[in-house]
Amino acid sequence: MPEIITLDMNTASIQYLCARDKRLAKVISMVGPITYSPHEDAPYRFLIHEIIEQMLSVKAGQKIFSRLEELCAGNVDPDNISALTDEQIRSTGTSNAKVEYIRNLTNALESGTLSFDNLNVMSDKDVCYRNKLSLKVKNYEFGFYKEETHEFVRIDDCLLASDAIRSVFKLKDYLKFREGNILIRSNFNGEVIIKIDTSDEIKTDILKIKESVKLVGIILNDRVIYGEDFFIERVHNYFYKVNVNSFFQVNLDILGKVIDILRGNSYGVVADLYCGVGTLGIPLKKEKLYGIEIVKEAVIDAIYNAKINKQDNKYMLGSAEVISKINDKIDTIIIDPPRAGLNKKTLDFLINYKSDNLIYMSCNPFTLARDLSILKDIYEVNDVYYLDMFPKTKHMECLCVLKLK
Repeated sequence: MPEIITLDMNTASIQYLCARDKRLAKVISMVGPITYSPHEDAPYRFLIHEIIEQMLSVKAGQKIFSRLEELCAGNVDPDNISALTDEQIRSTGTSNAKVEYIRNLTNALESGTLSFDNLNVMSDKDVCYRNKLSLKVKNYEFGFYKEETHEFVRIDDCLLASDAIRSVFKLKDYLKFREGNILIRSNFNGEVIIKIDTSDEIKTDILKIKESVKLVGIILNDRVIYGEDFFIERVHNYFYKVNVNSFFQVNLDILGKVIDILRGNSYGVVADLYCGVGTLGIPLKKEKLYGIEIVKEAVIDAIYNAKINKQDNKYMLGSAEVISKINDKIDTIIIDPPRAGLNKKTLDFLINYKSDNLIYMSCNPFTLARDLSILKDIYEVNDVYYLDMFPKTKHMECLCVLKLK
């Protein structure tokens, strides 16, 4: 059995590391005692890796995010959130504090190995911005479970959601079922798709619903019972077919600003990994684009979206490793992975392929910092944009622009 060592702030090796980088001390103090197996070839590098890994653990994540929540959430009781006025919600939370917190945390994770400028991209709307909302239904009421519990909290409104989605809260009497899940999506034109999953009997009055919202479709247990299971989304002058199950950024204002940033440069052959419905790749100034996506419905939508935007992009179904089958020389790779970040195969490919440009969009600053610490020997980080994609919450996205050294 390998030896397991527990280290805390009083341990000599931890004090040695913290003396070399004061920011590391802050990270370790957040995480608490570190447990690891000594690695004789590179003990300190391995230890730092373990610190990063444990930052991603449930226990450490709870500590970190609870501190971030304290910075951003003010004194709002989740049980009373529906009783707050619009003005009270607008005055709750500090986006700048959230930016500063994540910047410091990211820099600490990198242990001083990276140096770059940080650019903040703030949302023009801090309420009524979400175009997607997933809710629990219990005893005919809409609500959420409290984080890390199964305690149901009824809500009668959500000020983060778009006006179109908020209108659906008033239509519960025409969408009656005892228990299950309801997903509501809206687009730039205020149109709405409603998806319901339940094993209970459901009573709907579609005519009454249509009197209050621009109803595009209702999907019950993956079966369309009214209209369509998709709508058209618009960002600037780009149009996207978005299926009810497809991933799409929830804040159109920030997404538009991301597109403006990406269109500031021109590229040759682009590979768009985790491309979804083509959201980031289609607006790029490029000669050719290959998109790779693991969700079949998203690939179908991406092909359609290329056509309606008059582009001849090529899309492939599969995981990120499919990029190795592209014969053209790729000069730019876009990566927008899930919260878990890049897997080892994808990281190894990026390191060995050495494309001229790498555009990394991340919804998890911890896995982003981990991946950048691996890519730093090959790529130089030119810019990091902190995207306030989720105002009034503890979450934020980052957009990194990297160049080959």
